[in-house]
Formats: sequence, structure tokens, C-alpha cells
Amino acid sequence: MFQVDDSIYAAILEQVRSIEFNNEVDRRMAELREQFKTKEEAVRTSAEKDYEKQLSQKDIEMGRLETELARLKGIINNYEATKKSEISELENAKAKEIFDVISAKDKLIAELESQISNSAEAHKVAILEERNSMAADVQQKEKRIIELESKLESDKLAM
Repeated sequence: MFQVDDSIYAAILEQVRSIEFNNEVDRRMAELREQFKTKEEAVRTSAEKDYEKQLSQKDIEMGRLETELARLKGIINNYEATKKSEISELENAKAKEIFDVISAKDKLIAELESQISNSAEAHKVAILEERNSMAADVQQKEKRIIELESKLESDKLAM
């Protein structure tokens, strides 16, 4: 046995405590670093999962919006095709109506021209008949004049 006074004993105890304390602090620091690393990995993994989840949701939303856009474009294209078809039908109907009106007017003009022509022919025939009738009357009158003149001549001679 050896004897240690209290001050030496306190110093030795202090050294042992210091070494033990430092070892404990180092061990505890290592544990905390490991816990921190683990938590950091967990947070990073969670953040990556959240990011992937958000990215997936955005992709789904983008797909939905693209589908909706395609659907709306289809509706617009159908609407435009329908309108073009309706416009074409209206243009065709209007063209047919115009053609029918022009045909009716042309037919009326042809009928009126035919009536005018027939009327003109009828007038020419009537004028010719009247001329022939007048010419016949004139011939009868001239014949009568000649007869009367010859009768007058013969009455003058007989007298």
C-alpha cells in the first residue's frame, strides 16, 4: 500500500475524470454525429420522396392538362369543320337560289321576247292584211272609177 494525500488523490481523480469525461464526450459526440447523419439522411430521403411525389403529381397534372387541351382542340376543330360545312351549305343554297332566280328571269325574258316577236309578227301580218285589203279596195275603186268614166264617156258619146 502506498499513501496518497488528498490533494494528490484529487488530482489523480481529476485526471481520471477528465480522461473519462473526454472519452465520454468523444463517444457522445460520435453518437450525436451518427444521429445527425441518420436524421440528415432521413430528411434528405424524405425531401427526395416529397420532390418525387410533387414531380409525379405535376406530371399527372400536366398529362391531364394535355389531355384536356387535346380534347378542347378536337372540339374547336369539330366546331370549325361544322361551321365550314354550314357556310358551304349556305353558299351552295344561295348559289342555287341565285341560279334559280336567274333562270326564272331568263325564262321570263325569253317568253317576253317571244311574245314581242309574236306580237310584232302579228302586227306585220295585220299591216300586210290591211295593206292588201286597202289595195283591193283601191283596185275596186279604180275599177269602179274606170267603169264610171267609161260609162260617162259612153253617155257623152251617146248624147
